[in-house]
Amino acid sequence: MNEISPHEWISTAAYYKAKRRNFAPGKALEDWLTAEHEFAIHQIHYYLIQANEDGITLHSLHKLADVIGIDKPYSLHSKKELIHTIQHAMHHPSCFSSEHKLHCSEHNCEWQTECKRLTAKWYSLD
Repeated sequence: MNEISPHEWISTAAYYKAKRRNFAPGKALEDWLTAEHEFAIHQIHYYLIQANEDGITLHSLHKLADVIGIDKPYSLHSKKELIHTIQHAMHHPSCFSSEHKLHCSEHNCEWQTECKRLTAKWYSLD
């Protein structure tokens, strides 16, 4: 299976969005931005599936942040800071490992399992 670049994935998705609406003018930017957002969601979802098996590392978070277009991800030096930046970029509350972790009501949060896993580790040390 050939890997495609993020640009190619996004441009193909934007093309099919335009095709679905019969290439009506004035929506190209919206198609592109929606495709970019969907690409990032897809990458995060895939990353978290892998992380479930391999664990989250700072290096792998840097790579994820870079792929989804986070500006200067290698200048961020903690997992929590990187995840907050990714959450913010995805228009999601930057709540990972925050004071809200004990009473999280985000049912559709991709990061919830990892956040709760960290909480369980902290409490099991007490």
